[in-house]
Amino acid sequence: MSSLPIWVVDASVLLKWLLPAEQEDYVLQADAIRDALCDGHIEVVVPELWRFEVGNTLCRLMPQYAQELLSLCVDLGVKDVKNDQWMCEAVRLATTYPVTFYDASYHAVSKMLGGTLVTADKRYADKVSQEGSVIHLQEWVI
Repeated sequence: MSSLPIWVVDASVLLKWLLPAEQEDYVLQADAIRDALCDGHIEVVVPELWRFEVGNTLCRLMPQYAQELLSLCVDLGVKDVKNDQWMCEAVRLATTYPVTFYDASYHAVSKMLGGTLVTADKRYADKVSQEGSVIHLQEWVI
């Protein structure tokens, strides 16, 4: 990892980069994250499960473009965490609050790396706010 600020974005944010803007809230904030990544101002890191979450949604909503859009995310420089060190923390978050293991996985990665999770899922952000390392997308600023 570099010395750039680390942001973990979950599938709810990644999908805003890919789906038609008129269907999504907080697109400007999501686009600002993507632009900061592309400009080299931040690092965006995600657990590998992002491909399954985003891929599933794209296959349902935009099947003819799903492969191309998944490849676009990879090409933007989103980095996968290649280890499982975050799993114990994800289990703790998922069972303490209770939230899905999927959502807790992104949060656990942010905590492990000293970054911040950005999510468009307000319910998740509210449930786990006392844990730190998480903000709702509407709050994002570089």
